[in-house]
Amino acid sequence: MLLTLMPHEQEEERGMPNEPLSQTGILPGFQGFLYQPSDEQEVVGLFLLMLPALRPTWCVKVLRTSFPDGVFRDTETGADLRVEFECWASNILPTKHNHPPKDFDVLICWQADLPLADLTGQGLQVIVLKDEWSKLPNKAQYCLGWKREESLDAALEQAVVQGERGAAMVSRFIQDDLPRLQTQRPRLCLDRSPTKHYLLRWGSESLLGVYPHGKLVFVSIERFCQQFGEGCREAAERFNRVVETQVRSLDGGSNLTASELEERCRILREALDAFCGALETLDGSVARPGSGG
Repeated sequence: MLLTLMPHEQEEERGMPNEPLSQTGILPGFQGFLYQPSDEQEVVGLFLLMLPALRPTWCVKVLRTSFPDGVFRDTETGADLRVEFECWASNILPTKHNHPPKDFDVLICWQADLPLADLTGQGLQVIVLKDEWSKLPNKAQYCLGWKREESLDAALEQAVVQGERGAAMVSRFIQDDLPRLQTQRPRLCLDRSPTKHYLLRWGSESLLGVYPHGKLVFVSIERFCQQFGEGCREAAERFNRVVETQVRSLDGGSNLTASELEERCRILREALDAFCGALETLDGSVARPGSGG
């Protein structure tokens, strides 16, 4: 299910004139963010703007470009907190920026795209800025929450609304099923940086292209066989067949019932899991974690 941000709003609590939006869609006096954050620097800026409302006892001790990104002092306790900013929580994973939770105290991200229990279980405090922002009564003072037109998130959401072929299933898979699988397959990561499509990767190897309107494209069976050996061919071919039968051939994807969406995503997730398992066995460089959810 897609997570939808509220559009620009007019709220009396923010102390701005409660009047119609101007032609540009911005009320007079607005000094916040027009769009939801799309990179790490925008997360830093928005958090600093919201700091008095979110953590009134915190102050900035240092901000920097090296890891961790900053140190905040809690003026109530006197504690110094090492802080790392990311647009997506998954960016701290070893397959991306590789920031071990033991090396900092607070993760501040715009959106949690993976289960956070493992992070908080290691003593890491996680601030999901999107969730915190949505709770504020005067949230439109800080960010209007618009989505950039070039955003794939926005394109995929629009495709679901318009009933595009396969979009509802792909959206459900990206939002709900993939994060669960990532907890079991640490080398599986979703690169959200391209503006035209997502790229699902196994380590550094491109695996699956995810495009607007619900299109999934398996990169190359032959390339994976060349890289990892023929032992992965059967799992790769099965996964590709599932993509073909469950997604590419899907008509009226947005009209599927919740149970039909769940079943199709389960089949896709299990095929991807089997393929990743074959790669893991052949690669031998990453051991599967213990029991997962």
